[in-house]
Amino acid sequence: MRKAVCLLSFIFLAGTIRLSAADLFKWGKVDEEILCQKSYPMDTSAAAIVLFDIGEMEIDRGTFTITTRRHCRMQVFKESGKKYADVRIALWHEDAISNVRAQTILPNGDKIKLKKSQIFEEKKKKEYNVTVFSIPGVENPCVFEYSYEITSKYISRLDPWQFQWDIPTVLSRISILIPRGFSYNSYLDNCPVRGYQPISDKILGPNGNNRIQYTWEFTNLDAIKDEPYMTTIDDYLARLRFQLDSYKDDYNAITFISTWDDLVKKISWAYDPYLKPGNSIEKLYEEIVEQETGRMQQIEKLYQYVRDSVETGEYNGIYGENIEVPGKVMKSRSGSRADKNLLLIGLLRAGKFDADPLLISTRSHGKVNTESPLLDSFNSLVVRLQFGKTTLLLDASNKYCPFKMMPYSDYNGKGLHLSRDGAKIVDVPKPTAASSGIAQSDVVMNADGSLKVKTVVRLEGYQNISARFAYEDHKEAKEFVEEEILNEIKNISIDTCEILNLDQKELPLTINVEYTVDNFAEVTDERIYFTPLACQAMTENKFTLEKRTYPIEYPYPYVDQEEVIYHFPEGYIIEERPSPKRIVLTGQEFSRITKDDAKGFSYSRMHGVHTITYTPDWYSDIKNLYSEIVKADKEQIVLKKVNQSGSK
Repeated sequence: MRKAVCLLSFIFLAGTIRLSAADLFKWGKVDEEILCQKSYPMDTSAAAIVLFDIGEMEIDRGTFTITTRRHCRMQVFKESGKKYADVRIALWHEDAISNVRAQTILPNGDKIKLKKSQIFEEKKKKEYNVTVFSIPGVENPCVFEYSYEITSKYISRLDPWQFQWDIPTVLSRISILIPRGFSYNSYLDNCPVRGYQPISDKILGPNGNNRIQYTWEFTNLDAIKDEPYMTTIDDYLARLRFQLDSYKDDYNAITFISTWDDLVKKISWAYDPYLKPGNSIEKLYEEIVEQETGRMQQIEKLYQYVRDSVETGEYNGIYGENIEVPGKVMKSRSGSRADKNLLLIGLLRAGKFDADPLLISTRSHGKVNTESPLLDSFNSLVVRLQFGKTTLLLDASNKYCPFKMMPYSDYNGKGLHLSRDGAKIVDVPKPTAASSGIAQSDVVMNADGSLKVKTVVRLEGYQNISARFAYEDHKEAKEFVEEEILNEIKNISIDTCEILNLDQKELPLTINVEYTVDNFAEVTDERIYFTPLACQAMTENKFTLEKRTYPIEYPYPYVDQEEVIYHFPEGYIIEERPSPKRIVLTGQEFSRITKDDAKGFSYSRMHGVHTITYTPDWYSDIKNLYSEIVKADKEQIVLKKVNQSGSK
């Protein structure tokens, strides 16, 4: 039955299949009709497709290892599809890779094989290595394939299998062969078939060593593409994850992780030195708070101390031996994100505050499956503090986060609260206060179309934090302002700039800048044409897909607001101006106002996002809203020259 499904998957690709079902997946066997394809019939825009991606996992009961065999075949139709021939295979540092091979199969049937000398190893720190190779001879069009084996001792958490790519997939299949005594939980995310169940086959072995093979297979999967305002594409991919539930033999009966409390027992031993603070943490607490009697002020002092006085080191994970002991963190004044937040918990507990660890999954790591106690569900640890009826979430790892704010990447729906009464899933409420970027400019326009400008920009909330990190990447203030603040304005030359509150992390960042803009306007004998100056102008629509099947999730609410006062050259009047405009969509608003007053001609624009999560059925409306904003931001002002008496 499975082979028939596979065969049907290929029939729509080619008019006549010349290979047998058994030969379709053999190394180097490609049907002539497929080789001659110039495009993918179900998506002619596709630059490449995955013809098949087949994996087999086999657990060895004797050695307690798992071997994964993979064979992937792809077809290229466009120049941009060649990038998929650059293969990177990530391995845990103790894994072994073998039998790596790859080849290109040209339309005429010629084959170009990968040489061993073309395979390279990239050594990474601690956690993993990467095997890298570029399959030779790839051209447009052609077919290429690669295969390999990985042997690993990490049998408790198997590598997830990803069924979807950012290009269409004709067939993806994963099988796992499980010997007697092993019990795994499998978690199928974003299943493309409702009510799907894997195929199971019992395989008899000698001496009663029977095994069961489970197989998951999907055909004709759409490409899934990254677009703005996603948590991570992994949240919407069809993929399969495994975790060892239990093992049993004649001498052992071991339960690994079946509940959230099981998960906590596996990891919490490393947290105990912080959760039960000793004399050194208690002494440090007294030094930090000194004579401060206000309880909330004490919390703020402890937070600021850990944030500012303990350097945030490399990410080391949140489990086991990756957690450093308190004494070393306090002595070196350096620790990982988890180390720092555990130290903050220890200090808070030393002050008799109700503080606990909260395990979270950041936006880029994906949402937590609250029904499945998976170790890899979480990648970060923050502080959950109960202060009276108020719950505070704190993360001291971000050096620019003000008190009572966490990095926006921390807000991802749910977390695992490690309370004294046990583990429980809790909400991680999304940010509610709007971040803002407010700009005010005074512009003197010259008759040659150049400008003399004074601009003040005030950044609050997450825009403030992002700007502070961006500032670190630049050699001087002028470079930062030109590339990060005024980057939408061309032909500028900065005369002076001043950045205020750089050392005051709790205050908004304020930028004062004076600059000239050459060739800003188009000048003719009688008229001057220009698009209003705006450092927040939207120059293109960020949403490009025809449809979207996953939510739109802004990281936080925000308001961008800008006002520009113009002083036009003598002898010119406004002939055409953009009309007032207001576009309202549930949770979003754009407005534009123009007016004349004693100060000059005023042009103001505002775009605010107050609802930060939209279901896919809102996609068309939001895409249209952004198209209207882009159109509005491109509308011109026209000045006309008048004679000295004031007539046209």
